[in-house]
Amino acid sequence: MSSKIYKYKMTSQLYFTQLIFLGLFLVCKGQTIDVEWAINGGGILQDSGRAVSLDTDGNIYFAGIFLPPGVFGSDVFVGPIMPSAFISKVNNTAHWLWSRTVNNTLPRAITNDDSGAVYVAGVFRSSANFGPFTHTASPDGSLFVAKLTTGGTWVWATTMTTLIANCTTDATGIVVNGTTVYISGSTKGTCNYGLDTISTTRKSPLIALLNATDGTWLAEVIVGVNEGEGLFEDLTIVYNSIYAVGAFKGNVTVGSQTLISNTTDKFDILVAKLDLNLTWLWARSAGGPEDDFGLSITGTTGVIYIAGAFTDEAQFGPVSLIGSSLADMYVASLDTNGTWEYAVTNLRTGGVNGFQLIRSVLFCDCDQLFVTGMLRGAFTFGNTTLGIPNVSPFVAIQNLDGTWVTFTIFPSDSVISDGSGYDLAFDSNRGALYNTGEFYGKTEFDNISLTSVISDAYLARMNLITSEVPPETPTIKPPPKTLITIIVIVAILIVILIIILLLVKYNTTICNKCVYCSTCNSGNNDNNKGDRIWNIELDE
Repeated sequence: MSSKIYKYKMTSQLYFTQLIFLGLFLVCKGQTIDVEWAINGGGILQDSGRAVSLDTDGNIYFAGIFLPPGVFGSDVFVGPIMPSAFISKVNNTAHWLWSRTVNNTLPRAITNDDSGAVYVAGVFRSSANFGPFTHTASPDGSLFVAKLTTGGTWVWATTMTTLIANCTTDATGIVVNGTTVYISGSTKGTCNYGLDTISTTRKSPLIALLNATDGTWLAEVIVGVNEGEGLFEDLTIVYNSIYAVGAFKGNVTVGSQTLISNTTDKFDILVAKLDLNLTWLWARSAGGPEDDFGLSITGTTGVIYIAGAFTDEAQFGPVSLIGSSLADMYVASLDTNGTWEYAVTNLRTGGVNGFQLIRSVLFCDCDQLFVTGMLRGAFTFGNTTLGIPNVSPFVAIQNLDGTWVTFTIFPSDSVISDGSGYDLAFDSNRGALYNTGEFYGKTEFDNISLTSVISDAYLARMNLITSEVPPETPTIKPPPKTLITIIVIVAILIVILIIILLLVKYNTTICNKCVYCSTCNSGNNDNNKGDRIWNIELDE
């Protein structure tokens, strides 16, 4: 996502334009999440939606895992009962357009380029067929990156160049920038990336580049793990810089920086910035004495947001968060120089078995954050306290100052396993938020009920609407000089009216044109003195 600053010249004649803009802004700042539709796919076993993206026409692409047989719209897939990937295209009125499957595969991330082409990344085991492309994985799994057309035709699928037994890799995040594909993940052992060989005895955070046209490897860089290990879970590109988030433990080296986790055998949060040529610019860590993870990252002009889970307590620069012995969600921000700005969680109000985490955070160009994940127990979001007995997916909205705006829970009636939201995509042209994840048993998306045999992948479309009791409307002040001009004009008209009344009272004849001549209305010509330059930041 790129950002530009546009300048608009505001005069008193454009004051109503400000009001219209404010109205649109408040709609985008919707205080209520309204589910328009929700669909599910999968089979009779365990199925889950893991990633979602959009093309410029508003079509939705989501990917996940299922155990055959599986049903996705009118497509039925049968085969050996082994974990398999599905990749599906759905239009914005909930009609399934096509689905593709890959055996022995777990997709973790999906994105689209400007033409609508689809890119998927994840991990596979044994042998996997990506349409006409067949690859074999190392014993402990190998990463894959694949491209399909918007019509679902396989273009290419890439993994490690040569199979080496001790090479274990994974891809967790993906971004397309022009003709280059960027992925995040991890690598361990001796692994061949095209003509490059990377060797590491421990699991190391990885950023790699591929050619978007043919899937060839271009460049790779890892975090030096020394006496530790780690991985990157997600990445984003903001203003020609790469930002990645993940976790590490022990002693690691990022460029010229050395980071040490708070506890040698516990994970801390890792955030790093690189340029587009994979040169390290800075790295930061956060966390406490127990395991803490960075799971998702997003950003806009001048600021980066990360989200995930922490345990007990965690330090984000000068900000301390206190949680519980189980997982608690957090959202934190840094500026583009790596300075921590804020970190927030929500308030757990009770329940020894409660826990919560955020799997995905997304910046909206209406200056808010969307998050999704899973929770159970008693919690407070803003002024609302709720109790969730079973682990359930949720979606919430947060202001950029860290205050919670609203949330919605998709409660599960199952105690078999965990339901969770996994990923989000926002269509700013149509004001629609999409969420994918998994649910167990039966769940409710507002008044829409979905049922699974064990668990199913879901895709839900949500609209953002203002609440019945709207928040306090910000006051828009006209430019100061224009306000003075208006006061002067009103005062002059009052004086003229008084004079006219006095003259009429004494039967004095006056020039009826005086009220309308230039001398009486000259104040209107001063409106341009109140001109101001208003900077409105828009994200494309």
